[in-house]
Amino acid sequence: MALEHSKDPGTEHNSLNQSSNNDIVIELRGMTDNPNTAVILSPLLQQAQEANPEWLLEESKEIDEDRYQTIVGRVLQDLSQLPHAYHNVEHTRTVLGRVEKLASQSSLDASQTRMVQLAALFHDYGHAGQTFRQEVIGVDRSDLSNEEYAAIIADEMLGEYLSVPQRVQLQGLILATTFGQQNAAAIPDASYLRDYTPTTSLEKLLSFADINSLEDSMSDWMRENFAVLEESATIPITQSFDDYLEGRLKFLDYMKSKLESVESMLTEEYRNVLAEALEARVEALNDYLSKESVEKQGYRQQYSNLLQKVNS
Repeated sequence: MALEHSKDPGTEHNSLNQSSNNDIVIELRGMTDNPNTAVILSPLLQQAQEANPEWLLEESKEIDEDRYQTIVGRVLQDLSQLPHAYHNVEHTRTVLGRVEKLASQSSLDASQTRMVQLAALFHDYGHAGQTFRQEVIGVDRSDLSNEEYAAIIADEMLGEYLSVPQRVQLQGLILATTFGQQNAAAIPDASYLRDYTPTTSLEKLLSFADINSLEDSMSDWMRENFAVLEESATIPITQSFDDYLEGRLKFLDYMKSKLESVESMLTEEYRNVLAEALEARVEALNDYLSKESVEKQGYRQQYSNLLQKVNS
C-alpha cells in the first residue's frame, strides 16, 4: 500500500558528519547476522539497493526539526484513527516521550536520537489491535506481522528523506519491537513465527522504551496493563487477580532484562533511578500478594469489571 504524503522538493538534505555515517555502515555490514535486517521488506528499499550496489557508502541525511515536526503531525493524525485500547496514538506518544528521555540520559548523538525518534513514531503504525495481525479480518496486508507492516509504511513515507543505510536501520529498529511472536509453542499458527529480536544498541533502547513504564505511577501502570488485557480479549485471561499479579511480576523480570541490556548506554544517575523504580514496583506487587489493602481492592474491582467486559 502506497501512502500519499507531502513532499517539499525545495528542501535540501544536509549530510551528517562522516563519523555518524561510519557508525551506521559498521552496524549494517553485519546485517545478515541481525534478524531484523537480514531480509529487506519494503519493495522501494529493495529497488534502491539494487539501483546502487555501493549503497552502504551513502552518506546519512539529516531530517531537520521543521521536517521532523511535520512528519510527527502527519503520523499522529493517522494514528488517532486507531480504535484500540492500547495500541493507539497515546501509546505512540508515550513511547516517543520515553525514547527522548532515554536519549537525553545516554551517549546518543543527534543523528542516533533522530533515528530512534522516527522508529518510535512508526513502530505501531496501522496496528491491527491484536498480536497476530494475520488473524484480523479486513486489515491491510494480513500476510504480515504488525511490525513488518509498520516498517514498510515507514519506508514508504520516509524513504526520500533518508539514505539507504538509514532506511535499513529504520526497518531494524521497528522490527526489534516485536513481542509475543518468537515462541513456536505459544503461537496459533507456525507461519506467524518471527525471529526478530533487539540486536544493536539502538534497537535495544527502543525495545526497552516500548515497555518502560517504570517512571509511571502505579495507577497509570495498572491502567496500561488493563488496556493491554482489554485489547487482547481473544486470549484466555485468568479469573484470579492474584494469579494476574504473579504474571505482572514475571513481566517485571522481563523488563529488568530489557533495562540491563541498555544500562551501559545510560548515565549512572538515570540507571539508578530506573533500578530503584523497578525495585519499588516489585515490592508493591509483592505487598499486594501478601496482604489486603484498599488499593489492592480497588485494582481487583477494576480487574473484575474488565473480565465482565471482555467476556460479554
